[in-house]
Amino acid sequence: MIKWYTKLGLAHIIFLGGCCMPAQPPADIRNKSEENLKQLYSSKIELLQSENDRLQAKVDELAGTVRNLKMELQLAKEQARTNQPTKLANTNKETQQVRCHILAFNNRLNLLIVSAGKDKGLVQDGEYSIYYNNKLVGKVKIDKLEQDWASGSVHSDQDINQIKAGDGEITLTP
Repeated sequence: MIKWYTKLGLAHIIFLGGCCMPAQPPADIRNKSEENLKQLYSSKIELLQSENDRLQAKVDELAGTVRNLKMELQLAKEQARTNQPTKLANTNKETQQVRCHILAFNNRLNLLIVSAGKDKGLVQDGEYSIYYNNKLVGKVKIDKLEQDWASGSVHSDQDINQIKAGDGEITLTP
């Protein structure tokens, strides 16, 4: 009497009452083993792809952190070079750099409204360079100044269309 046994895709034939010898399994068992291996590898590929996506998200997050640290380093170097304190916010010196958010922007009207005003040291009729993602994107002249917001007309040779309301932080530099 002969019986077929499969385990992990390997087939063996056992002769009852005799010796055990490897043998070529029938085609249906061989196909089933190949299907099992394909399913196994397919699920492993899915797991690896999921892990890859998670790691890519972490890389993107770290890249943002690196950009922020580079900007802070640039500010510190400028402070050391000019031997003047460079402030990021909450002082009333005209020479400061101010981080703020875009409340509204209309490229057609060249109008920018930001979440910084007198409280962060902006001045009426002051002209500021606009930095977005560590890149100079234009200049703004403050036309209307309130305690916690300001608006002004924008002038730019760069593609300022890349900034939008609620899009993160910008830096205004006198």
